[in-house]
Amino acid sequence: MTLQEIMDAKALTASKNHSELERRCRCCKHIHAHLVRLRNLLSSTTKSEKDKHTHSCQIMEDIYTQQGHIYRSWRKEREVRRDKVCGRAASLT
Repeated sequence: MTLQEIMDAKALTASKNHSELERRCRCCKHIHAHLVRLRNLLSSTTKSEKDKHTHSCQIMEDIYTQQGHIYRSWRKEREVRRDKVCGRAASLT
């Protein structure tokens, strides 16, 4: 390997390292900007607004739970009807 090839390899490695460092720096700045935005949103939110948000989340969770119950009861009814049509004993488990 000649001296020029060694210098070129070192320059290429340094360039790659610098590019990676710049990419990480941009990524950190981007994440930091999002965190600042979120902190500003939370600090400007009053306690009652936070309570409303928590209440909304609980309502959504209840809705998803009810949807699951409805879907399971619908499947059970469908299986019972299918069992009656096919002449099998209905399993209510």
